[in-house]
Amino acid sequence: MIRSHFISAWLSGGKFYMKSQLYVECEDYDIKSLWLNFDSCAGLHEAADFPLIPFDDSRKECWEYINKACEIVGRPPGRPGWALNTEDAQKVYSAIGEPPFASYSIYMITVSGSGREEETPVYVGQTNSINHRFRGGHAAISKLHAPKYDGKEKRIYFGCVSAVNDDDNTFPVEWINPPESRDKLLSSVEYQLIYDLQPELNTTGKDKYLVPIPTPIVVQNMVGKILDAQSFGPPEISDEE
Repeated sequence: MIRSHFISAWLSGGKFYMKSQLYVECEDYDIKSLWLNFDSCAGLHEAADFPLIPFDDSRKECWEYINKACEIVGRPPGRPGWALNTEDAQKVYSAIGEPPFASYSIYMITVSGSGREEETPVYVGQTNSINHRFRGGHAAISKLHAPKYDGKEKRIYFGCVSAVNDDDNTFPVEWINPPESRDKLLSSVEYQLIYDLQPELNTTGKDKYLVPIPTPIVVQNMVGKILDAQSFGPPEISDEE
């Protein structure tokens, strides 16, 4: 259940702490870093059928689950707090099952030859939070029909973006209010990767640094090797690395 990493961490014990719903949605805080977790990969031909969850639906379903879990273990609704112990977590799983998924918000299209070590990003983009990004046609996918890509294996990776704020609290970017702030952070991830990776099928953001909120980004790839454990960020951070 990798996609549910932030709720699963709360259910798995340890020192994980989840702030209240009121805090996440209404309080002032600074985002100090972002995590991009690629945890699903499909053949590019499967992109149109891949399930994508709108941001608002994901946020609603996740908080409904958390609030039900709080009720089961005797905590105030909307105030999950410290991670549950094993006994309480088992009560939650038995009563309401596995937690819902966070939304996928960033995708990456790659091509490779005979081995995964040759895999190369050719396009990075954001999923649409309302309409399915790949069912109405996609310019990059059309370009991959060019003869130069014949015989290449084409994959698409989907990733969730989590924010770490100045209180070291972690939560999905789609929980951030107002939506304009969320959208700026997602654009920051998209344009930072485009600027650093220079994917050949992207046309915007390769020659000019368009990142609206320069923020350190750590990538975790749970379904492949490409970009796994790599860090990206503002030019001064990247240069130091």
